Amino acid sequence: IVVRPDVPKDIANYSVEQVRGAARFWGSRFPMGTKLDVLFVSEKDDEYMDREGREFVTSLDNYNRLKEIDSQFGNSWIMGEVRSSRSSSRFKSKLILATPSFATTDRMQNGWIQVPAHEIFHVIFDYYMSQRPVQSEDEYFGRAPQHFIEGGANYFSYSYAMKNLGWYSDGLDVSLSLTWRNLESWKPVRNEADIVNLLIATENSWPQPAFEASYSVGAIFLEWIVGKYGMEALKKILENLAMGISFDANLKSSIGLSKEEAYRMSAPYLLSIFERLGLD
Repeated sequence: IVVRPDVPKDIANYSVEQVRGAARFWGSRFPMGTKLDVLFVSEKDDEYMDREGREFVTSLDNYNRLKEIDSQFGNSWIMGEVRSSRSSSRFKSKLILATPSFATTDRMQNGWIQVPAHEIFHVIFDYYMSQRPVQSEDEYFGRAPQHFIEGGANYFSYSYAMKNLGWYSDGLDVSLSLTWRNLESWKPVRNEADIVNLLIATENSWPQPAFEASYSVGAIFLEWIVGKYGMEALKKILENLAMGISFDANLKSSIGLSKEEAYRMSAPYLLSIFERLGLD
C-alpha cells in the first residue's frame, strides 16, 4: 500500500483499514502469494501518476475530475478503480483510490466510506472472472450482468463498512433515492413486472441510466439473495464465474432458481423498497 503525502490522514487511515479488512474477508479465496498493489493519491500527484500511476487506471479522466471540485464549497469524493491481470495462472491486481488534498470527513459525498470495500469486491470478482477469459462484451455481461458487478460490490461494501444494520439500511436507501431522483425516475416502477424489466434493463452497462441504476438496484437484488439463501450463495455465484457459464446457469447452480425465477421472486421485495421510499 502506497499513500501519497497529500492525501488527508484521517481519510487515508480509514480507507487503508477498510482495504486491509475487506481483503482479509476474501483472503482465504486467493492462493498464497497473490499480490494486490494499492495506491492512494490526491489531485496534487500529477507527476507521480505520470511516472508510476498509469498502470492503476484505464485513463486519467476520473483522476483529473478531482481538480474540478471547489476547494471551498464542493463536496469531496473518493475515486476508485481496479485493474487486474492473469498470466501463467498467476493473478495480480492494482487498486487506486484518489481524493482531494483538502477533503474532510464532514464534506464527503454520501457513501464515501464504502468505496474501499467496494473496490476490494471487484478484486475478488476479477479473480474468478479471469479464470475463463471472455471473447466479447455480450459474453461478459451474459456471465456477469452489470447489476451483479456493481450491485454486488455495493451490497458487500455497504454491509462491510456500516457497523450496524440501521446504518447499512440507511446507506442503501440513500444510494437508491439519490440515484433514482438523479435519473428522473428513468423507468416506471409501479408493479412487480416493472421491477423485472428494471433488472433486465440493468444487465448491461448501457445506456448511461442503466449503468448508474445498476449499483443500487443490484445491491437490493443481492440483498434479497443473501437474505433468502445466505452469504454462501453469493460466494457460490462468484466461484461459478470461473466456470464460464451463463448467469442463468450460475443462479440455478447457486440458489436453485433460473434468472427469470430469481427476478420474479425478488420483485415484491424490491418493489417494497421503492414504495417505502416514495420512488416510482
